[in-house]
Amino acid sequence: MKKLSESVISSQVFEDGAADDASRSSEENSLLAEAAETKNDAAKNCPAAAPAARIAALTALYDSEEFNLRLLYSGHDLGAVCTPEGTEFRLWAPTAERVELQLFASPCADKPEETLPMQKQEQGVWFLADSRNLHGVHYTYLVTVDGRTAETTDPYARACSANGVRSMAVELARTDPDGWEVDRGPALAQPTDAVLYELHIRDISADASSGIRAKGKFSGLAERGTRNSAGLPTGLDHICGLGATHVHLLPSFDFSSVDETAGQPSFNWGYDPANYNIPEGSYSSNPQDGAVLRIAAV
Repeated sequence: MKKLSESVISSQVFEDGAADDASRSSEENSLLAEAAETKNDAAKNCPAAAPAARIAALTALYDSEEFNLRLLYSGHDLGAVCTPEGTEFRLWAPTAERVELQLFASPCADKPEETLPMQKQEQGVWFLADSRNLHGVHYTYLVTVDGRTAETTDPYARACSANGVRSMAVELARTDPDGWEVDRGPALAQPTDAVLYELHIRDISADASSGIRAKGKFSGLAERGTRNSAGLPTGLDHICGLGATHVHLLPSFDFSSVDETAGQPSFNWGYDPANYNIPEGSYSSNPQDGAVLRIAAV
C-alpha cells in the first residue's frame, strides 16, 4: 500500500562496510572501514548480540568528533530547491558509490523520462543543478552502496505524490497564501504567557455535529463561524474562545500506514512518519497535488 521504499540514505550509512571507491575521500574510506571492522568483530565474537553491538558502535562513530569534522553536513539546502533560475538537488549519502536522479513525467509513470548522474561533493553530499525550474516534477533517487542499487524517495523532500510513492520538486514561494510574508504569531512578553491547545487534525472536525464542512482536513481547522446543533462554537472558534494563543498539532507529517487514496478516512495518531517534511495527504482535499493541496492547505 505504502511506500516506494524506506530511505536507504540514512539507514544504510556505515551499515554495509566500505568500498574503496574513487568518489570517496581517503578520510571517508578510513571512517567507513572502521565501521565495517566494528560490524564484523561484533558478529564474530557474539552473533546473537551482533545487531545491538553494531548499533552501539555505529552510534559512537556518528557521535565522534572525526565523523562530525569529515562528514557532517550543516547546510539547510538538502532536497530539491526550485527557483525561477533553475533547480538544485542535494542528497547526503556519504557511503554511496553512485547516485542518480530519476525524473518522471507524472506521479504514476512506469518509467522515468530522464536519469541524470549526480556529482559527489564534500561532506558526503551529492549534487545536481538543472537550468529548468522543475516545480511539480516527480522524482526518485537511485543510490548504489557496495555494488547494490536501491530506488528511494528523497528524505528531504517538501512534497510528494499520494502515499509518498515519489518525491516532488516544489517552488515553495508558489504555495504561500496571501499575506504570508507579513504574517506573525502573537507577541508574548514571556514564553510562559503562551496558552497551548493540543489537537488532532482529524478529530477537531470529524464529528458529524461539528458544523465544519471540510471534516478531517487541514482546511477544516481554518473554518470560522462554525457551530454545532446546539449553537455552540466548534473548531477554531471554540479554541479561540478558550483564550488559547498557540495550537500544538499532533503529528501531521506524511504517515506511512495510511492509504491516502482510500475513499474512507483512516484514523492514525501519526507516529509512523514516512516523510517528515511533507504534510499528510489524507488531511488534504487531493493527496496527488503535492504543492497546492498539501502544502498550501497547511
